[in-house]
Order: sequence, then C-alpha cells, then structure tokens
Amino acid sequence: MAENRENPAGTDESWEFAEPETTADPQPDSAVSAHAAGGRRLPGAIVGTIAMYLGLAAPLLAILGALGANNEILTPFIGFRMFLVALPVALLGFVFALFARIRARGDRNPKARRQALATTLLGVVTVGAVFGLGLPAAGFPLINDITTNVEDPPVFVAALSDPANSERDMSYPADFAAQQKAAYPTLDTVRMAKAPSEAFRLAVETLEALRNTEVIEQDPATGRIEAVATSRVFHFRDDIVVRVRETRGGSLIDMRSKSRDGKGDMGVNARRIEDFFALLH
Repeated sequence: MAENRENPAGTDESWEFAEPETTADPQPDSAVSAHAAGGRRLPGAIVGTIAMYLGLAAPLLAILGALGANNEILTPFIGFRMFLVALPVALLGFVFALFARIRARGDRNPKARRQALATTLLGVVTVGAVFGLGLPAAGFPLINDITTNVEDPPVFVAALSDPANSERDMSYPADFAAQQKAAYPTLDTVRMAKAPSEAFRLAVETLEALRNTEVIEQDPATGRIEAVATSRVFHFRDDIVVRVRETRGGSLIDMRSKSRDGKGDMGVNARRIEDFFALLH
C-alpha cells in the first residue's frame, strides 16, 4: 500500500492503494526435473503393458473355456474353441514381451522388463497346457465316427431320440471307411466263443466299466446296447452302440463310437473301442 498526501494540512487528502507485488517461489531444480521425467513415457512402457495384458488374457481364456464347458455354462465346442484361442494370444504376448525387453534393455525401464518376464512365464504355462492336450491328436485323421465293421456298421436307435442329435445324420459316412482302415487297421469284428446271451451280458458290464460312460438302452432281442460317453474336462459327448449277433460256435460283436462335435476326434473313438474289447476279454 502506498500513501500520497496532496495536502499535508489534511484539507484535501487522498489515498492511493496498490496491490502488493508477489512473486512465486521458483521450484527447485530437482522438482522440475522430476516433473519432466514423470511426464515422459519410459522406453518399453506401452509394449510392456500390452504384453502384460496379453499374458494375463491367454491363461484366462484357457481357464474360462475349460471351466465354462465343464460346468455346462458353455457348449463343449465353444469352450474348447476358447481354450484353443489362448494359444495365439499367448504367442502374440511373446512377441510384445520381446519388444518390451529390447526397448527397456539395461536399466531404462525395470517395470517393463518385469512385465515382459511375467508375460513370458504365463505364456509358457498356457502353451504347455494347449499343446499338452493337442499333441496327442497329431497324426489322426479328421474323422469322428469309428466302427469295427465299415461294411455293416451297427445302427443307432436310442441316440436318434436325443434332442442333441435331432439335426445330425447318425448314419456312418461311407467316405470314412478308407481313412479308418488306413489309420486303425486292427479294428475289426470280434468273435467270442460264448452264447449271444452271455456275450450280451458281458458287453453291458464292460460298457458300464468304461470311464465316464453311461448305458442308456439295452435290447437283448436285437443284441443292441447303446451308451453315451462324456469327456472329463469339456464334456464332449460321444454316442456308442454295441451289437451282439449269433454265429456258429459263439457270437460276433461289433462296436461303433461317434462324436457329436467337431470334424476329428483326436483318436478318442478308436481308443474307446480298443479299451472296450481289451476289457471284454
């Protein structure tokens, strides 16, 4: 505040007020430097974050797909597809993790390096899980209906009334025969030196002994037994029919196992038939 007295005697006195001058205290050099550093992205920050998101998404997709199908929240086919999608997501995570490590090399961005490492570890687990399931399927033909008698395969009857099969062709595809013979040359009709009634009883008991298999119909008059097998994780369902017929000196037994989903079966149906006859004897 400044004073200006025009009349010292006080007859004509005026006052002029002025705002006090203020100056902002300058920020210390260290504070300015810290602010500047905080406003600039460190090398590898973006790719490291993307890598981390991909690393978390891959196992999450695999787990949700498996759990969703297992608890019948998702269809087996959708759950399995989600599980498989985890593989390319994990591989993409590897790529971003590599770029993050290159950008954040040395001490340029320790956080990005940690993110890259975590992404890599999560990806290894995911890839291992997917390949662990998929590798046993390598080399099997893309067929999903297997029988011991390609010329006269057992026919489904009870399976036709299942709503899940309402739009499916339950006949044996003729073009599968050549592929099946090439892939599983040992599958053939089995002859037993037992009466049909005894062979039928043993066939029922053997089917019931197979893991995750439920017998749904028995018809001793025609020698037909039908069952449904359910996979442990994704709950894929396969229809099974066994046929017992009389022959000179015993019985002829044929079996057929057909998947409801997918073009291939990863060898599951043939393996089931082999297991059945191994137990039957």
